[in-house]
Amino acid sequence: MSPLELDDTVEGAIARHVGVTTAVLAHVLATTIGGLEEPRTQNPELAMHRLGYLVETLAGAAAGAVIGRVTSATLRSLGRELAPEVEQRLRAALRRIGPGQNTGRAEPLTPALPAFVDSSTARPFSEELGVRLHRRLAYAGRDHHAVLTQIASAVPAARTATFLATLAALDEDPMLAHLWSEHLLIAWQCYAAAISDARDAAPAIPPALAATASCETWRAWLRRVRGERIAAKPAAAPSGDYIMAVA
Repeated sequence: MSPLELDDTVEGAIARHVGVTTAVLAHVLATTIGGLEEPRTQNPELAMHRLGYLVETLAGAAAGAVIGRVTSATLRSLGRELAPEVEQRLRAALRRIGPGQNTGRAEPLTPALPAFVDSSTARPFSEELGVRLHRRLAYAGRDHHAVLTQIASAVPAARTATFLATLAALDEDPMLAHLWSEHLLIAWQCYAAAISDARDAAPAIPPALAATASCETWRAWLRRVRGERIAAKPAAAPSGDYIMAVA
């Protein structure tokens, strides 16, 4: 079936799942921001510039978590024989979405910001992250909906009930909150290292998170924003372990 032929039941399930996942992402963000340690820097302009890259790459991580979980669960429940069709539609959909703002240009610097960067109580960077990322996630649901619609369009009509059950199970899955929290905590430490006055500052990643795939992703992000060379890796098919990396 084509995306325009999805029946109301499937469309409703996708809309519900996007609503649930968007709420989870927003809740985890809101409850995590206050616990982030505020970094200090003598270069607030650079810090705000790199914050733009951070926001977009986190938005990509959120998309990867939402879309990847649905893709993996769909292939597990409906069979790997669907993989070529799902992959084709997924790649086409992903080409149509991307950064939500011009990450190459820093947003205007708050006039009072330089006076706060050495304050022990001001939190200009974490608060700015919260504002920007909350806004970014608020409309990222459109992209998530478009991609999930493409995945659903690859499901044979006779297997629709299985796909609906898969989405319903994911609505109740706590793994999204866990993965998103992991991304936020690791990303923030890499951002703090990226804006540190010490050029080679290492991110203070908690030991429990140091061996995760998320950690590898964000260490690569740190090297990229610093302008370091990164060895190219073969692009893997979007089978569930997906992150829309922007840097």
